[in-house]
Amino acid sequence: MRLLLQFFSALLFSVLIPGILLPGLAAVGTPSLESPQVLVLHSYDPQHPWTRDVMEGMLEVLSQGEPKVSLHVEYFDTNRYHSSEYLDKFLVETMQHKLENADFDLILLSDNDALEFILTHRDELIPEVPVVFCGINGFDSYTLEDQEAITGVLEAPDFEQNIATAVRLHPQAEEIIVIGATDNLTDLLNDAQLREALQSMESIIPYRIWNDLPLEELTVRFSSLESNHLILVGATTFHDESGRSVQVSDAMDALRAAARRPMYGFWDFYLGKGIVGGSLVSGREQGRQAALMGRRILSGESPESIPVMRSGANRRLFDWNELGRLGIQVEDLPPASHLINNPSDFYELHSSTFWGGLILLVALGALVLLLLRNSLSRSRAQRTLQEQTLFLSEVLDAIPIPFYYKDGQGRYLGTNRASEEFFGIAASSFVGRSVEDLFPPDYAEFVAASDDELMRRGGVQSFSTRLRDGQGQMRNVLFHKTAFKDSSGALAGLVGTMVDFTELKQVQEELTKRERKYGALFDTSLDGIAIVNRAGRFEDANRAFLEMVGYQSSELMEKNWKFLIVDRDRERIAELFSRPLARRGFTDEIELELMRRDGSSFPGRLRTWVDEEQRGRPRRFLTIIRDVTESRKLDQLKEEMLSMVSHEMRTPLTAMMGYTEFLLENQSLDLEQRQGSLRTIRNETLRLKDLIDNLLDLQSIRSGRVSYRIEPMYLSPMLMESARLFDKASANHQVELELPAEFPQVPVDEAKIRQVVNNLLSNAIKYSPAGGQVTLGACVEQRGVRIWVKDQGVGIEPDAMPQIFDSFYRIDNSDRRRIGGTGLGLALVREVVKAHGGEVLVESTPGQGSVFSVVLPL
Repeated sequence: MRLLLQFFSALLFSVLIPGILLPGLAAVGTPSLESPQVLVLHSYDPQHPWTRDVMEGMLEVLSQGEPKVSLHVEYFDTNRYHSSEYLDKFLVETMQHKLENADFDLILLSDNDALEFILTHRDELIPEVPVVFCGINGFDSYTLEDQEAITGVLEAPDFEQNIATAVRLHPQAEEIIVIGATDNLTDLLNDAQLREALQSMESIIPYRIWNDLPLEELTVRFSSLESNHLILVGATTFHDESGRSVQVSDAMDALRAAARRPMYGFWDFYLGKGIVGGSLVSGREQGRQAALMGRRILSGESPESIPVMRSGANRRLFDWNELGRLGIQVEDLPPASHLINNPSDFYELHSSTFWGGLILLVALGALVLLLLRNSLSRSRAQRTLQEQTLFLSEVLDAIPIPFYYKDGQGRYLGTNRASEEFFGIAASSFVGRSVEDLFPPDYAEFVAASDDELMRRGGVQSFSTRLRDGQGQMRNVLFHKTAFKDSSGALAGLVGTMVDFTELKQVQEELTKRERKYGALFDTSLDGIAIVNRAGRFEDANRAFLEMVGYQSSELMEKNWKFLIVDRDRERIAELFSRPLARRGFTDEIELELMRRDGSSFPGRLRTWVDEEQRGRPRRFLTIIRDVTESRKLDQLKEEMLSMVSHEMRTPLTAMMGYTEFLLENQSLDLEQRQGSLRTIRNETLRLKDLIDNLLDLQSIRSGRVSYRIEPMYLSPMLMESARLFDKASANHQVELELPAEFPQVPVDEAKIRQVVNNLLSNAIKYSPAGGQVTLGACVEQRGVRIWVKDQGVGIEPDAMPQIFDSFYRIDNSDRRRIGGTGLGLALVREVVKAHGGEVLVESTPGQGSVFSVVLPL
C-alpha cells in the first residue's frame, strides 16, 4: 500500500499522455443566421496535401473565438483540369450559378489560380468583398493597383536564414553544395534568389551549384564528397538519366544514403525525408496566418491597413532523427524551433494542458496525504487507504491506454484493464512476475535493459518501438516511464504507460504517399529557355535550348550569347538587352536567326523576361526561344497551295467567261458554232467542278466525315464507261481497254472507285502532252483485283516518287510545271484505296511513261 502512495504522483503524470497524443480536432461552430459568411476558394482538389494543410490551418483559427462563422468552401481542382475552356468558361459559369444569390463578408483563397480567378472575375461575381490570399508565388508579377480590400500571405522560402543556420550548426564545413533545378519557372525564380543569398555569404563559405543533374550522377558525386561539405536541396523536382521524374522521397533516400552529409532544405515536404530542417515554408501556417488576417477584417479592421505577409508564415522545424545522427544538440537550434519524430513534442505542443493537469493532480495527491496524516486511528487510516486504493484501481482501469508499475527488482506490482486487452494476459498473471517470465526473449531483453537504466538514473524515459499484441499483430508503441522513490528517498520502482499509435502512423504514411503522388512537378518546356546575365553571358539553359543549338551545357556557360546570333541581328538584340526598362515582365516577341554548332542557322521567335532590376536597368534575363522553321515551311506551303488552286480555278473560269461573252456578242452564229462554244463551256465547268470536288472530297475523307457504301459489283461496265469517256476527251490520245473474260464481283463503293479510275486516266492524258496510247486494264491476282492505267508520257524521276501522293505536290520540273493541275488527284486516289483496304503501286521510267496500279481485296 505504501508503494502505491509513493508513486501516486508519477501515476497521475502518466495519465496525461492520452490527452497529449490524441487531441480533438476543432470544428467551426454551428453559426447563427447572423454569422459572417466566409467563402473559401482553393486552387487544387481537397485531397491535395498542400491544400489539405492550408485548410486545416484555416479551420484551426476559424473554429475558435467569436463570432462563429459560416463557411462555403470551393475547390477549383486546377492541378488536374487546367485547360483554357475549363478556367475561362466552365469554372466561371459554375461559380456564377453557385454565387448568384450569395452574400459574403470575406473571401479566403489559396494559391495562384484562385487569386487569378478573383482578380479577373471579382467585379462580376462578388464585388467589393474583402479578399485574403495565401500560398502565392511570384507576387510582384500581379498588378493590384485597381484592386481594393485585398491582402494576404506569400509563399517565401527563407534562403538566407537557412544557409546561415546550417553554417552555424556545422562550423567545420568548408564548402556548400547546392542541388538545383531550372526545369520550370518556379525553380528558375528560386534559383535566382538562392544564388543571391549564397553570394551574400561567399566571403564566409564558398559554394558550388549542381543544376539539373540526373539522380544517378548526383549519387555518384555525393559518394566522393569529403566530410567538410554541406548540402542544400534547392530543387523541387528530380529526374533520372532518361529524363523521367523521380518521387521526392525516393530521390532523398538515395541522396541521403550516398552523401552521409548534413542536408538542409526550404520546404516542409522534405522534412522527415533526409533534411535536418530549418525555417520551412508550411502550408498549415499559411492557412493560419490568412485566417488570422480574415478574423481581423471581420472584426472591423480595414484590409488596406493589414500589410501583405512576405515571410512570417514559415516555421522553424527540425528532424529529431537527423539531429541525433549528426550529433546536433537541441539547445543549439534557433529559438522557437519545433521537432518532429520526438515523443517529447507531445508535451511541448500541449504544455498548457500538461501543467494545468499536473497542478490539479498534485493538489489531489496533497489532499490524499492530508487525509492520511489526519486519520484519527490506525483502523480509520487503513480503511481510508483501502478506499483510496480501490479508487485508484478504478481510475487505472478507466485509463484507455495500458498502464503498469514495477518494484525495484523489475517485478510487476500491477496493471490496468487496458493492459489485459492489449497483451491478452490477465492482470493477476502480471503480479510478482518479471518481463522475462511473460514475453519473448528479444522484447524482454530490450525492456529489462531500459528499466535497469531508468532505475540507475531516475527521471523520465520515453521511446518508441514495435511489439506484438495479444492477437499476434505488430503494433507501433510509445513507452513513457518514470521512477518513484520510497520514504527514504531511494528509487523504489517505476510506473509506465504505453500508447499504441499504429493507426496514427498509418495515417501519416498514407499522407506521405499522397504527397509523393501529387507533390512531383511535371512542368517541362518544349521551348528553349536560357538565363543570361547583364553582361550577356549564359548562366543556364534547358535541354530544349541545348538541342536547338547543338551545344552541351558546359560549352555555353559563361560564354557571351552573341556568338549564337547571326551578324545582321546582333545589334538589334543587343539593344534589347541593354536599354532601361519601364517595368518588369515579358518584352514583345521578336524574330531572329540563330546559329547551330554545325554552322547551320534556324529562324526563332524570342521573348525576354527581366528577372531582376537595379536602378531601372536589367541585371538578369530569362529568354524563351521557339524554333519556327516548321512554322515557316507550313506558311510557305499554304501560300503555294493557294496560288496553285487559284491558278487552276482561274483557267477554266477565264475560258468560260470568254466563250460566254463570245456567244453574247455574236447572235448570228450558226448552230454548230454555238454548240461548239457551249461544249467548251461545259467541259471547263466540269473541269472546275472536278477541282472543287477533289478539294472537298479529300478534306472530308481526312476528317472522317465520309461514309462508304460498299457493295459487291462487277467492275467491267464501269471501266468500259470510263474508257469511252476519256477516249473522246482528247484527239491526240487513244484509250485502250484490257479486261479478262471472266471478272468476279468486288466489294467497293462504285462512286468512289469510279473517281479513282477517272483521276488516273486524267493524269495519264495530262502527263502525255505528245499524245499516244493510254491503256486501262484489270486482272485477278492472288492479293485481289488489280486495276492499272499505263501511259507513254513524261514519266517520274526516282527522287520524286516518295512524294507524288502528297496533297498539292507537283513535280518540280519546268517542263512538267507547264502542265496544269493541283496535285490533289493522286492524294485522293490513295485515301480512297486505303479506305477500301487496298494499296496503290507505281512504276515509271523518265521519258517513257508510267504505270499506276490499284489493288483491291476481294
